[in-house]
Amino acid sequence: MADKGPFLTSCIIFYLSIGAAIFQILEEPNWKTARDEYIEQKKIILKKYTCLTAESLDEILEIVSDAAGQGVTITGDKQRNTWDWGNSVIFAATIVTTIGYGNVAPKTQGGRVFCILYGLCGIPLCLVWISQLGSFFGDRAKRLSQVLIHKKVSVKKVQFTCTALFLLWGWSCTW
Repeated sequence: MADKGPFLTSCIIFYLSIGAAIFQILEEPNWKTARDEYIEQKKIILKKYTCLTAESLDEILEIVSDAAGQGVTITGDKQRNTWDWGNSVIFAATIVTTIGYGNVAPKTQGGRVFCILYGLCGIPLCLVWISQLGSFFGDRAKRLSQVLIHKKVSVKKVQFTCTALFLLWGWSCTW
C-alpha cells in the first residue's frame, strides 16, 4: 500500500467527487422542478377550496404522492434536497461500496443509466482500494508484532495489543 496507497486513495476520492457531481447535475433539477410544482399546486388548491371535500382531499393526496415519488419531503413546509453535494457524495459512496443505504435513487433516465455505468467502474476500483488498504494494515500489524516479540512480549499479549490498536484506530476513524 505504501507505493499504491496514496494513488488509489486519490483515485477513490476523485472518482467519488466526479460521480457525486454528475449525480447532482442529472438529478437535482428534476427534484427542484418537482418540489416547485408541488408547492405551487398546494397553494392553488388551498386558495381554491376553503373547506376540503373528499374530491379535493384526493386531489391533494395525488399531488403529494407524485411529489413524494420524485423525492420531495411531503411533511411541513421545509423540503430536503436529496441531491445537494453532500447527499450526492454519500449516494456515490454507497454505489461503489455496494452498501445501497437509504431510499435515495436516481429518478431520471440519465441518472439511472449513469448509476449503472458508475457502479460497473467504481465497484472494482473500490475493491482494489480496500484490498490494498487491508494489505497496508496487515503489514503494519506484522511489523508491530515483530517488534513486540523481539522485546520478549508473549504471543498472546502481542495478538491482543495488535487487535486492540487496530480496533481503536477503526473506531476513532468513525468519529
